[in-house]
Amino acid sequence: MTDLIDNFLREHTLTLMLDYYSGEKQVRMAKTRGKTTCSIILPPGTELLEAAGCTSISMYRLGSFVADNELRLMRLARSLLGGRSLVRGLGLLNMTIAKPYLDKMAEEGILGGLWKNYREYIKSSDDNNFPMDACFGTRVYYGALMKHYKNIDFSIGYGTRCGWFTKFFQDCAGATPLTFLDIPQEINEESLPYQISEVRRVIKEIEQFTKRPFSEEALRDEIKLHNSISRNYLEILKIWAQDITALDPRAFIYVLSMIHFGYPDRLGRGSKYFDRLMMNLAKELKRDSKKDLSDVPKILHAPMFGGFEPEIMTITSNLGGRLLFADWVSLGVLDPIKETGDPIENYSKYLINVAEHWLDNNTVIKHWVKIVEDLKLDGVIFNSVYGCKSFTPAYKLFKDRLIELGVPIVDISFHNMNENLGQIETRIGAFIEMIKD
Repeated sequence: MTDLIDNFLREHTLTLMLDYYSGEKQVRMAKTRGKTTCSIILPPGTELLEAAGCTSISMYRLGSFVADNELRLMRLARSLLGGRSLVRGLGLLNMTIAKPYLDKMAEEGILGGLWKNYREYIKSSDDNNFPMDACFGTRVYYGALMKHYKNIDFSIGYGTRCGWFTKFFQDCAGATPLTFLDIPQEINEESLPYQISEVRRVIKEIEQFTKRPFSEEALRDEIKLHNSISRNYLEILKIWAQDITALDPRAFIYVLSMIHFGYPDRLGRGSKYFDRLMMNLAKELKRDSKKDLSDVPKILHAPMFGGFEPEIMTITSNLGGRLLFADWVSLGVLDPIKETGDPIENYSKYLINVAEHWLDNNTVIKHWVKIVEDLKLDGVIFNSVYGCKSFTPAYKLFKDRLIELGVPIVDISFHNMNENLGQIETRIGAFIEMIKD
């Protein structure tokens, strides 16, 4: 098994980890500074919230960890000494008798704490009567919101073709005030005027929460930051796809998962900070690329934002594969936004473009296939999420398209964490062996 601490002893990789696991600290800081906090589950609307000066928070990142004290000390040391000094200090500890302690902290204190939080949030969701046959992603998020809603000023929701997300946003409104950004599910000549009116209406509602005027120039700046962040995000995915990489497969997929789930709320640090971190992370990963993974199959895991079995990250790596999460690519979230002209109209066009990526499964599959082709992937683990009536039915169509390309696919069912791990390991093991043969 990969020693995670060895891979994370890099300034910006370690910074990503420390920021990701500091959600509750970021909420407290926002409250101390008098900032408005908004719960956000998916990326659409992030730029509006950031332009309004809100602190966006993904509830997935909230909760306590066994290693909270150690994380607090590392964040303090980073503030006092700087990231490079912290890395050097941890590196010295990692070369001594402290290595077993650091390894245990990474495995049990941080990751173990995260999975513990998810299990608690599922129980919270069930206790608060959210449907048990909904997808895991909405159940976890709703349970987290029920536990932490007192620290959230409002939530943002959006129109999608997913019935569970519609139910989720309706129930969220019972815990926090909700501003709902409708996004047309049918694209025609009326879509853009309607979307512009929706964006303007939501801006007025956000102004009521923040008690401050919204600036279109601030939105223009956020659009530029969105484009920069997206370029660096895509660059990191290209670095992952290279045969010579900086991180072991398991460590890299954890980095990608933190970027994925940290993207909607910008890790609670704002777009400028997140943009610099993504830029520095891309440079660091490119600079340190030394590990030869040319014989390790590249495998897409999709879709995963509705919830997935986290042990698949370890199982796939231990069995000789390297896993990729790329949902924000396939759903058009990372597509560029026009920077010149009316920022509200440009942002409205972006929202419609994202909606077009979700319109039907044929469109979704087209973008999954493009990722497979562009990154020259060797296989796909299809995540059949229990309760998903939108993407899970796309499996057969996706499989048929991949057969035409000669790319193998395996279907893994997912309902709750840690179910049928033995069967999952057996199936993924056989799948990877088939790819290598």
